[in-house]
Amino acid sequence: MERYQLKIKLLSDLCVSDGGVYNSLIDTDICYDAYGFPYIPGKRIKGCLRECAQELKDWGKEIPIRKIFGDKGSGAGSLRLGNAYIEHMSDYKAEVERLLPSPVVCRQNVVSHFTYTRTQTRLNEETGIAEEGSLRTTRVVKKGLVFRADVLLEEKYKADLELCCTVLKHMGISRTRGLGEVSVALEPYSGKDREESFVSDADQISPKADILEYELYLEDPVVCKSVNGGQENTQDYIGGSKILGLLLQRADDREKEALLSDNSLIFSNAYLSVDRKRCVEVPASLYAIKNNSREYVDKTAAEVYEQKDTEQLNQIKHCYICRNDFGELMLCHVSMEERYHHRRPEDKGIGRVAEDESGDSRFYQISSISAGQTFGGYIKGDPDMLKTIKRLLAQNPDCYVGYGRNTEYGKCMIRVAGGKESSRPVKKKAARVLVKLESPAIVYGKNAMYTTDSEALLEEICAALEVSKEQISRTEKYIGYTTAGGFNLTWGRRKPHVEAFDKGTVLRIYFAAEQEILVQDRYFIGERCQEGFGEMTLLEEAAGSRGTICTETKEGEKGAVQIQDFGIGKAVCDDLFDIYIRMTAAEQAKKDRAAKKEFVTAAEAMPAVANMLLMCSECTDIQEVSKTAKDRFGKDSGTKEKKQMVSEGILKACGQTCEKLAEEFCKAYGIADYQSKDVQMRYLKAYLNQVKYSLRKAGAGKDEKSS
Repeated sequence: MERYQLKIKLLSDLCVSDGGVYNSLIDTDICYDAYGFPYIPGKRIKGCLRECAQELKDWGKEIPIRKIFGDKGSGAGSLRLGNAYIEHMSDYKAEVERLLPSPVVCRQNVVSHFTYTRTQTRLNEETGIAEEGSLRTTRVVKKGLVFRADVLLEEKYKADLELCCTVLKHMGISRTRGLGEVSVALEPYSGKDREESFVSDADQISPKADILEYELYLEDPVVCKSVNGGQENTQDYIGGSKILGLLLQRADDREKEALLSDNSLIFSNAYLSVDRKRCVEVPASLYAIKNNSREYVDKTAAEVYEQKDTEQLNQIKHCYICRNDFGELMLCHVSMEERYHHRRPEDKGIGRVAEDESGDSRFYQISSISAGQTFGGYIKGDPDMLKTIKRLLAQNPDCYVGYGRNTEYGKCMIRVAGGKESSRPVKKKAARVLVKLESPAIVYGKNAMYTTDSEALLEEICAALEVSKEQISRTEKYIGYTTAGGFNLTWGRRKPHVEAFDKGTVLRIYFAAEQEILVQDRYFIGERCQEGFGEMTLLEEAAGSRGTICTETKEGEKGAVQIQDFGIGKAVCDDLFDIYIRMTAAEQAKKDRAAKKEFVTAAEAMPAVANMLLMCSECTDIQEVSKTAKDRFGKDSGTKEKKQMVSEGILKACGQTCEKLAEEFCKAYGIADYQSKDVQMRYLKAYLNQVKYSLRKAGAGKDEKSS
């Protein structure tokens, strides 16, 4: 697979909508990310290119459409196409992260820099006026911007894809009404090198290491289909089978055989990672206290919990946990998002999305794990096998996992840490033991069928601990349930859907007498352990029934941020300063008019204001405007004298305001030393326009009163 870049230049304004509504003022919005940067979804680009390929085929050109673009269902093609982001996106993003949490680079300010809104109505054919309630607002990306998308493709199909790019001239909505004209070209990849902060460990694995840890950074959203919801829902973790599949893609035939035949090889699930700590599911035995966000109750603690009359307990809902440096419990949630998609009809003469003849909608949505998050997991196996695995994973940090990884979803970076050795299993005596499932567990019952009977789970746990089930006197159970499934791409078949014990399940087991149990770092019980199922750990018994939750503490006020003389920060500041100038001018004009400090009547002031607006278009600075006004209005005439008085009053008011305008703007937005050109002229134009509007409004009111 060769790597290329797709360059998309906007020759007109563009609106690629995902069907979502993020602002009550905008009816049709574009696609933009969490920072506010517009992007073109990879699925839209691939769909447009496929239509172009179909047109070329209709014209007699032999284009292997299915081999390049794939087919419906799981028929993946050679083309792997990502989202198209604005050129220099990585630099823009780094600058925004540096400036946050400054309000200057908030999401709406950033998106407003690259876009603007259009309005339209529907006319009544009989009356010729707009129909009531037909006003619609659309946000569009400004023409002239350049977007780039990563492309992976077999070299033999390069010429065919280049031809499709040549044919592609429009995309997005309203492409027959002036929007969406583009120029598309396939170019060699010229991306930057990876950041050193996310590079695999170069050290060799020690001869005794049996654990290989890794982290996945999500560059694009990732979809790991859940059994219950089909493609509309996703798991909030990355299953071990996805990492196994990634390895099989990179391995040769001999290595594939070794990976699949090694039954001792285990791929754990990758869970949310915070500060390079792998989080795990919250135990089902932990309960939150209503109206108390700082404490929780552990029902398996040695100390008996004494409930107060005013306390109400609720089991902590699904989330991931880890401990901070102070031993406090941190509750972490995976960020999820919904994206909307559609399929156009086979008949391209229909310019909209229409339902199938069966009545099924062509609109659908996909739930995914949001980009920008890091997930951690590990691989357990023979040291020699781990050396091979590390070589395969570290050879290229770019990887693709999950559903839809050929388009828009699934792009990640993988970092492999050095291997480490597990502690040796030892035998210890215990009167009771506390176990927790860190991943879903699939177990068999006595009749060789999958079951969620807790007795079958106890048997598996006893076998892992190497104790007899008959020695158990009683058990406290905090059990959750889930459904496990999957899909095998090699066979093109679904794996059986089975009920399983969910991660977070906790059992406290009491023995009739002290027993010798096998103690080790982690256990794996039940079926499909190689795919991450059945991970189990021993928990330490908490001394107290109450624990402390780490609540998010707000950062102290950040000092004034330094805006560079280039980049997205400066561009957004310029936009905001223009708005600030107009707002200040409007307030000043309103005050001046209300106090009648500068103007006598609207009829006397309007000619002077109109003349000064004309001067602003002819002059380069405010000094030249002042000189021109004196030359034109300095003659002996009653009318000229009044115009001179008006112009002097306007110039004086503008001069006084402009002295502190930039300083007040910096203070309002927390900016240090922001510099802008032609502040006086920009403010004068804005002030004159506001005065003109005020005078026109005053004159209209007078006419209405006299009539």
